[in-house]
Amino acid sequence: GRLTMDVHYQLDNGKLTADNHLFIDQLTFGDRINGPGISHLPVKLAVTLLKNSQGQIDVHVPVSGSLDDPKFSVGSLVWHAFVNLIGRAVTSPFRLLSSAMGGGQDLGYVEFAPGSDVLDADAQSRLAQVVKILQKKPSLKLDIIGRVDPKFDEHGLRKVMVDELVQQEAGRDVNLAKLAPDTYDKYLKKAYKHAKFPKPRDLIGLTKSQPPEVIHKLLETNMPVNADALRHLAERRADAVRSWLHGKIADERVFVLAPKLDASGITDKGKTTRVDFGLH
Repeated sequence: GRLTMDVHYQLDNGKLTADNHLFIDQLTFGDRINGPGISHLPVKLAVTLLKNSQGQIDVHVPVSGSLDDPKFSVGSLVWHAFVNLIGRAVTSPFRLLSSAMGGGQDLGYVEFAPGSDVLDADAQSRLAQVVKILQKKPSLKLDIIGRVDPKFDEHGLRKVMVDELVQQEAGRDVNLAKLAPDTYDKYLKKAYKHAKFPKPRDLIGLTKSQPPEVIHKLLETNMPVNADALRHLAERRADAVRSWLHGKIADERVFVLAPKLDASGITDKGKTTRVDFGLH
């Protein structure tokens, strides 16, 4: 490939501030070299992320330092900044790609309501942006990782399961969200009647009549939410994303990986009830 550099260095009282504008056209790689002291950075993925549709990389690598520092070296500063750029490209690829397309949103995940595997309007909007990115980067492949956070999903899944029981009583063509409270409570009581778990009884052994809020709580408490149920929720979330992408991105570019069953490793401010994305 061809490398063009435009550098601007400013020195003020021993303080160096520099901007290195790098323009690389049609960069390709030779054979991998192994040996002591050779750093093996994930440069191929980073280069794929940084290239535009014409195969060009256009980046600014700013550096600064003090000439009074005995360890000061312009070369090492530029190299360190370049390594950091590659690191950001690999650890936050969707934020980098979104910024390159004029946005600033981190598209590395889509969120779900606790206990739910339904893609809401915001999640679908984010997926549409992911599709645009992948269409402009045809060499990239997408990894999908369904996740759950038991702290939120356990309770959320119980509520969803109760609504599913009510839906069975009301019928599949009924929109529960549009039911009047009295009508919803009617189907809730039917679901409670048909549910198979020990219910509070009166002095003569009959099932006690309960107000709707107590019925709902009893149903939630007795829903079979365990590790398997949470795993299946994570898998359904991943499948919901895969299904939404079908027909928009070639299936051979989409990979569903093993689910993650806790919130470990999430450092951003997004919901922990989500599907994460990766690129390779």
